[in-house]
Amino acid sequence: MRESEVTKEYRYTCLMHGECIRVYYNLEVIVFLSFRIEALYTKSFREWIFYSLGKSQNRILDCDLIIGEYSSFDLN
Repeated sequence: MRESEVTKEYRYTCLMHGECIRVYYNLEVIVFLSFRIEALYTKSFREWIFYSLGKSQNRILDCDLIIGEYSSFDLN
């Protein structure tokens, strides 16, 4: 993936700081990184993802299978 394909910059003028740039990331990238980074917030986000997917599809997800698929990717 190229950064330009998964991000969008929004430039605006702020009274306190002058020109500011806000970067928005694709949801797919955020989900991917949540499986690569070990932190309390990413763990909560992963749990929310599993809960939301399970609730929307009305079936139990095999979490180990999904984690196995994402853990095979490498950011390097």
